Amino acid sequence: MVKLIQVSILLLIALCFLSLSGFVYSEDVPQPPVSQFHIQGQIYCDTCRAGFITELSEFIPGAGVRLQCKDGKKGNITFTEVGYTRAEGLYSMLIERDHEHEFCEIKLLSSSRKDCDEIPIEGWVKPSLRFMLNTVNGTTRTIKPLGFFKKKALPNCPQVFNKLGMYPPDL
Repeated sequence: MVKLIQVSILLLIALCFLSLSGFVYSEDVPQPPVSQFHIQGQIYCDTCRAGFITELSEFIPGAGVRLQCKDGKKGNITFTEVGYTRAEGLYSMLIERDHEHEFCEIKLLSSSRKDCDEIPIEGWVKPSLRFMLNTVNGTTRTIKPLGFFKKKALPNCPQVFNKLGMYPPDL
């Protein structure tokens, strides 16, 4: 009987120890704050002036974008960074510290193409995107592509809109 009690106590101690190790590695334990975020996106030439990427869209190397974060209470600028696209129209920025209680915005600045440098400002197409930059979204944030309008739409754009089942805008 004494042997059974000793074995039971040893099993109880082992269970307590194992449950304690589960607590130490639990996801509920606060993690250290993230100190860096990675922002990435693409800039394209909207060759059909559609407001979205089509099969005729072309990505722009050397286009400039600005990331700016503002605090949510007073709207004071807390962070600004300018980036430029690589050959395939991709930009990438490394951002220091968490901007959890701030609104960030990525905005078109400049195009390297003279035939495609119009910043869209009319209708539903916007020259910027607003987002929150925090750990809820992970440490890498991919931003929706932004596009410059080509000065004059390509002649075969109506066929592209036709394929999509859309009426072409006034080209």
